[in-house]
Amino acid sequence: MLYPIALTAGVLAASGCLADVVDGVTRTPVNPTAWAMDYYNQGEVVSGVTRTLHIAGQVSVVDAPGTTWGVKASKPNDMRDQMAGALAAIDAVLEGAGMTRDNLVHMQFFVTDMDAGLDSVDILMDWLGDRRPPQSFIGVEALFMPELVIEIEATAVSGN
Repeated sequence: MLYPIALTAGVLAASGCLADVVDGVTRTPVNPTAWAMDYYNQGEVVSGVTRTLHIAGQVSVVDAPGTTWGVKASKPNDMRDQMAGALAAIDAVLEGAGMTRDNLVHMQFFVTDMDAGLDSVDILMDWLGDRRPPQSFIGVEALFMPELVIEIEATAVSGN
């Protein structure tokens, strides 16, 4: 089903989602339909940005000296463990940039098993708390190591 989108004031504050200000950045949800609002906003108008952090694909790995990459999957083919580990890696990048999860404005998930990925969304929802930035969940054939089942990219913004 197609959902026509008209950017009107009613759409910007659809279903009770109001604009929010974090670190001097105003984020206004755009949700022309309510079907996904428990999980993410379909869009966000972001203004007041002075810094943007683009986070490369994060995976859940542990040191493995002597291997090609020097790391291996934290738990091979375990979606729940790897989702938690990749989210922890995003936390580390955010912290290094002086930001938090509240600064996230977009996330992309690449999963090799869509059913397992969707069955692990509770981990993501707990990690996100009340914030629900726009997201994409994309099924892929493989990641850079065969034992990896999820990779997460993200974008964060700050007004200072």
